[in-house]
Amino acid sequence: SRSEQLELINDQLQFAIERLAEGNRMKNEFLANTSHELRTPLNAVIGFATLLEQNLAESEEERKTFARSIRESAEHLLVVINDILDLAKVEAGRLEVALETGDASPTIHATADSMRQVAARKGLVLTVSTPPETLDMQLDPARLRQVLLNLLGNAIKFTDKGDVAVLASRE
Repeated sequence: SRSEQLELINDQLQFAIERLAEGNRMKNEFLANTSHELRTPLNAVIGFATLLEQNLAESEEERKTFARSIRESAEHLLVVINDILDLAKVEAGRLEVALETGDASPTIHATADSMRQVAARKGLVLTVSTPPETLDMQLDPARLRQVLLNLLGNAIKFTDKGDVAVLASRE
């Protein structure tokens, strides 16, 4: 009947409205988190650059520390911006993945090594455990590194004390 058809259409519209509202909420949450992720390192870059510009470093070692903080903050900004651009590519269905057969262990260890200092500065120990045999698989080393950097960055950020452990195995 016509009434049932209208009721079905109404239900479908209501469902679509709810999905749009949820998508909008998620977008707003993403933008809020992203703006914080961008502002924090950008403020560090500006602050340390200002200290260098005003020649406020009391020693060569302190000047190097300021410069290192600027570089690390800029690198973090680049990671966040690349993640945003990749997310846009995923949304548009244009993210390219370059699969190859290879051992994941070297990428896992190298990525963890690059985050070890970040963990240490927070008083955390970063450990990695991979099997003695190779972890041969289809992978995109750059995407694997990107995912691991995000996971490790969040693990370090949200761990107050103790260890952050990476455990890789074949199933």
